[in-house]
Amino acid sequence: MQETPKIPPPHQLPLKNKVILVVDDSKDHQILVNYFLTGAGAKVDIAENGKVALEMIEKNANYHAVLMDVQMPVLGGYETLRILREQGYRIPIIAFTANAMKEEQGKSILAGFSAYLAKPIQRQSLISTLVKFLVP
Repeated sequence: MQETPKIPPPHQLPLKNKVILVVDDSKDHQILVNYFLTGAGAKVDIAENGKVALEMIEKNANYHAVLMDVQMPVLGGYETLRILREQGYRIPIIAFTANAMKEEQGKSILAGFSAYLAKPIQRQSLISTLVKFLVP
């Protein structure tokens, strides 16, 4: 069993200087995730769907990670992920969804997501997942 990385105390800012793109159509979830990430030192950009995310990534390829809801209007998470991976985008793209079924987790990993988080997002899980990918 893989050990969950320990999160440093918030005052140590484990995600300092990391730029994270959050892609989610839920304003409440955008606010919550932004709060968790900025509290850990990250800079956060927000896109409300996959189409907007693709436009933002085209303009700014300096993201360290992407957090993406899998079910969104206009362009969903799976389709956005497919486009990004086909374009050679290899940074961590982490799925999150309200569907916490075990099948959804397997489906998201098989599709090419780097990791999976179930909503409601918990601060500990969110930060530790990002630390695992972004902090040496």
